[in-house]
Amino acid sequence: TMKNFTEWIKSDKKAIHVTEVSCLFDDGTLMDGYYEVEFPAENVKQIVALSSYMVNWILMDDGTVQYVAPGYSKELDPEISKTIAGWKDIVQIAAISGSKLYGLKSDGTVVACYQEKPVLEDVKEIHCLGSRWAALKKDGRVVPMWNAEDDATGAYMAETWTDIDTLSLGESHIVGLKDDGTVVAAGSNHCGQCDVEEWKDVVMVDAGIN
Repeated sequence: TMKNFTEWIKSDKKAIHVTEVSCLFDDGTLMDGYYEVEFPAENVKQIVALSSYMVNWILMDDGTVQYVAPGYSKELDPEISKTIAGWKDIVQIAAISGSKLYGLKSDGTVVACYQEKPVLEDVKEIHCLGSRWAALKKDGRVVPMWNAEDDATGAYMAETWTDIDTLSLGESHIVGLKDDGTVVAAGSNHCGQCDVEEWKDVVMVDAGIN
């Protein structure tokens, strides 16, 4: 692991996703100092880490998806493995758990590893955090994929937003960046995380946890 960290520090590549023990560079190289299993080290487009130590899902440049399972992890259900093996043209992935993965296809269709039919269509982005996930439609509307009855924070109110360019999910709130550089937020505000009314000229948002 220390050898890999030294290589990361010395590298002149641009890191686009870093966990405590792994690093994905913009040239598609994935370096990891944790796993004792083989996994793709090149031509990687996106990784999904369900904890700070484990990269569980890997999206490849060719639009296919792979699952990484350390020796102590449970293997995927055979039906889920079969479904994911048939995925093509995936441009983004988001996962709630090892058994609930969503993939966004190049045509805007969202597929899920636990069912055959598409979940949504005309989607631009998908995002997951904890047990929740949300989709940003191509027309700038937000689709929170959880029940309002289960959300006392009010984050589901994001479904009323329009003209959203990109999304970010927090633990109990959701943040949207609008086309005009302003920001909207909904959900818990116990840390002031939704106090974004005065923000202007914003080019990126990251909700963090709180």
